[in-house]
Parts: sequence; structure tokens; C-alpha cells
Amino acid sequence: MLQTPGGQPAKSIVTTLSQMTLYVPGLGRLLQDWPRGANPNIEAARAEVEKLLEMTVESPEKLMKLRKCDFGLLAALCYPTYPRAELLIATQLLLWIFLWDDEIDMGEGYTCTATNDENAKDSCSRSLRHVEEVFGPGMAHSSSTGPNAMKIFDRLSEQLRIDMSSDQTRRFAHTIKTFIEQAAVEQMGNSDEDHLPNFDKYMNLRLDTSAIGPGLAICELTAEVMLPEWVTQSEDMGISDIYSLQKELRNGVAQSAIPILWSASEPNDLNSIVQNLLHEIEGAITSFDQAAASLGHQYEMKGRSSSDLRAYADACRHIATGLWQWTLSSPRYNMPKYLQPNVIAIIPLGE
Repeated sequence: MLQTPGGQPAKSIVTTLSQMTLYVPGLGRLLQDWPRGANPNIEAARAEVEKLLEMTVESPEKLMKLRKCDFGLLAALCYPTYPRAELLIATQLLLWIFLWDDEIDMGEGYTCTATNDENAKDSCSRSLRHVEEVFGPGMAHSSSTGPNAMKIFDRLSEQLRIDMSSDQTRRFAHTIKTFIEQAAVEQMGNSDEDHLPNFDKYMNLRLDTSAIGPGLAICELTAEVMLPEWVTQSEDMGISDIYSLQKELRNGVAQSAIPILWSASEPNDLNSIVQNLLHEIEGAITSFDQAAASLGHQYEMKGRSSSDLRAYADACRHIATGLWQWTLSSPRYNMPKYLQPNVIAIIPLGE
């Protein structure tokens, strides 16, 4: 793992990087051996997104921006093998994650409502209490008390309480609560205009705030296996950090992998930083494949079929390739205008 001390003022990093151009080699080669595809029920997912957006988003301007993101495509790419009913559940989860995160984001969100530290902290606290009420003892139905996006969470949780076992429900609730708790920590860090964390601390935080846990918990439901420990080592988080850098810098957010590595590198070399981060991603992909193979072997040594585990591992891989494909095409990250014929992205960070 790359080591960085951090410490350079965040504002100066944002100013410096905003004057530079980011060259990102095609990531397709890193994921070329992983499965990908699009769910044939994509239009049903898009219709579900439209219904939920109209129910949740009040501002016509924000609604228009969110429609362009095509979250239905994201769901279809991340969950290409799901039957229609399960795809709609996954669609609700993905949309809730993005809308909720945007609502508490102070600066970069499409629907951000948090205007200061206390506002963001309060939104997280109310959301956390609501999740605990919904998935607590007795799992009683509760009306939304947090941000507007919690209306989507209510629809989602009602179905999951029917479909999930008690163990799966507890695991899912834990991943949701961890996501909310760590998102609050991240927001407090984003408001620190003086310093950045070191790389390891940031990556540990991103394991939770990237909402990989809830996404994989849905995989657990459909693959009907208990969640192995190694799935927390997800590689798509690093991919998202590279492609979303321009959006974050445009809104003054320096809490991202590349600015953090920049703050600690001597001399500062953006291309070398990108290459190092790509190397980290490649290593994570290899580690995932090796861990999946090892667990499959352990299953077979114990006389258990590894077919469910293989299906689960592929479901995890689909999330990575699906997120990558969607990131390249969604207006949320403005990537289509920067992609070159050789699949290299050239991104002016100041735009």
C-alpha cells in the first residue's frame, strides 16, 4: 500500500491541480477478464428510477440533472443477470445511495442540501436513527425522518425485510449504518481547508463511504451465500476516484486519492501518481481473483459446492465493470467529451 504523510494545505492543492490536465490510460485492460453485460430489463430499471426521482426530488433543475445521469443504466450494468424483480430492488438501492450522498454533500452533490457542518451532521444523525428504527428489534415500519432520499430507503427496506433472512438483514443494516456513519466523518474532513489525511487513512474511509458494502449485500441476497471477508477489498472505489477527480476539484473538494497523493509526493508528478494508483487497482483485482479462487478451493476441500461462491464472486465483479462502464458514459462525470479513440481520457481539471 502506498504511504503518504499528508499535511499540505488542501486549498493550494485544489488551485494547483485545477490548472493541470489529467491523462488516464484506458482501464479496460485491467478489467478485460472480468464479466460484463447489460440487464435486458434496463427499461424497467429506468422507469423505476423516473418514478422514484419524481417522488423524491422537488427542484425541476435538479430533477433534470439527475435524469441525465441514467441510474437505470447503472443498475443494468452492475446487475446484468438479475431477474426483473431483483433488478428493481438493486435499482432502488443504487439510487438511494447516490441521492442520499448528494443530499449531505456540501459542494459536489447534484441535490446537496447540507450547507454547513452541522447541517450535514444532523442529516446523517437523522438518517442513522431512521435505519436503526427500520432494522432494529421488531423491525417496525417507520416514516422517513431524514433527507428526502430516505423515502426511497423505506420502499427498499420494506421489500428486503420480506426477501432477506434475519442474518442477511442484520448484515445489510450494518453496512448501511457504517456507510452513513463514515459519510459523516468524510464530510467533516471535506470541510477541513487546511489539511488532508494520509493515503491509507483515506482509503480505509473510502471502503465504507463508497457504499460497496450495501451493494455487495444485495449480491449476497441473490447468490444466497454469506458475505466472505475478502469482498471488502473492492477495486472499483479507486477507479471512481480517478474519473471523478475533475468534478470534485470543480467544487473545491480535495479529499480524493489523487490530491492526497499529490500532497505527499516529491517532486509533484501527476502522471506518476495516476500510474501508481492504477498499479494499486491492478493489484486489488489480482488479490480479489486469488482470494476468490482460494475460497472456492477451501469450499471444495470441505465437501461443499463452490458454484454459489463463484456466482457471488462474479456478481461482485459485475459491480466493478458496471460502475466503470457507467462512469465512462454518464454526464455525471462528463467523461464522454474527454475520451479519445485509443480509450485514453484527457481531462482538463480546471473545466
